[in-house]
Amino acid sequence: MLAKDKLKSGDISDISKYLDQELVINLASLSKTLHEALLAMAVTVGLDVMNMMMEKEIEGKIGPKGAQIKDRVGNWYGTTGAKVTLGSRRLKIFRPSARSKDGYEIPIETWKTFSSKDIAEQVVLEKLLAGVSTRKMTKTLDPVGSEVENSTIGSSKSSISREFVKLTESAIQDIMNQDIEKLNIAIIMIDGIEVAKSSVVCALQITENGTKVPLGLVMGDTENKTVVKDLLSNLVQRGLSCDNGLLAVIDGAKALHSAIISVFLDQIKIQRCTIHKRRNVTDYLPKDKRPIVDKKLKLAFSNTDPVDGLKIANQVINDLKKDHPDAAKSLEEGLDEMFTVAKLKMPSILLKSLNNTNSIESMFSTVRDFTKNVKNWSSGDMKKRWIAAGVITAERSFIRIKGYQHMPILIAKLKEHAVNNLPTLFDSKQQVGVA
Repeated sequence: MLAKDKLKSGDISDISKYLDQELVINLASLSKTLHEALLAMAVTVGLDVMNMMMEKEIEGKIGPKGAQIKDRVGNWYGTTGAKVTLGSRRLKIFRPSARSKDGYEIPIETWKTFSSKDIAEQVVLEKLLAGVSTRKMTKTLDPVGSEVENSTIGSSKSSISREFVKLTESAIQDIMNQDIEKLNIAIIMIDGIEVAKSSVVCALQITENGTKVPLGLVMGDTENKTVVKDLLSNLVQRGLSCDNGLLAVIDGAKALHSAIISVFLDQIKIQRCTIHKRRNVTDYLPKDKRPIVDKKLKLAFSNTDPVDGLKIANQVINDLKKDHPDAAKSLEEGLDEMFTVAKLKMPSILLKSLNNTNSIESMFSTVRDFTKNVKNWSSGDMKKRWIAAGVITAERSFIRIKGYQHMPILIAKLKEHAVNNLPTLFDSKQQVGVA
């Protein structure tokens, strides 16, 4: 059937196969143009509707324009220049206004809604978090038509960059200033991430219902005890306490371990990441031995019976001591803390979630993906802001840890440990933030 016959019959389901390539391309271009034209028309109509809504509200408060009304509370006062959010743009407009008899401007609730920058700011942040660079941002803004285009403000590369700086600084403050005391924290994970040759230490908390929430971040290295202690000090000042029990899940950094003990003494339980340990041990081994040893360690660390798990791990140490003493020494270091959660008699599904730092590593993966396209890092402040933005992106996809249904069992065990290890008055004075 010819294309014209298809058109006459009304059957255009596969009309593109009858058209030459050039016409198909022109149709696609036309479709895009029509889409943009419709959006631009919608914005223009939106501006008209917005003005009508504001005029209607003013009319309801002081009466129609020019009407002779006894005891009128105010008068129409022409128009005034203003800025409004439509789509993802901020536009300059002239809006109607009114004043009371004593000269004060009458507030318009409709205007408060339209003048809010929250909508535009959120759209800008959403696009930046999705990986749109500031250079390309203006190309992604909603089409508004040529007449309105000239009234658009704040869509240049520099203004978008400033907006991003402001929003990410706000994000950092949100992370660093949230009230921890209300979060019912049961677990805290601490680890570091390197971005552009700088390290940032981050804390992620898991609440009693298995929800993950970022707690704080500070520039520095997990190998630096002072940096980690400063982060913990900030958390304590914001309400973090181990009085009802707390589990810290960390990698093998000695400074991190030391800082936690110096802040929380013996009240806190520490679980070292078993995945980090397996990696550290196998790094000392020749490639042909690595899979065998790693398989044994995985079996040991995933065992819900800590006695059996330790037995397997110690056997591996004995096997390694003669030919690979450094690997054996690496496995011995902190071995007891590989089985902290197992000793609390947790179900295997919860053990699998908590005997490693996968939750925070997953967050770091998103951060790395988010920051990979940045070419020029101007300062540590910029790095911190971009990491915070990456954390926001990761947080949106957070799900509760597997086995969260068993969290009440863990919390009860942690509380029992904390009560049995209450610090003395002398010891408590050594804690961070205590005079």
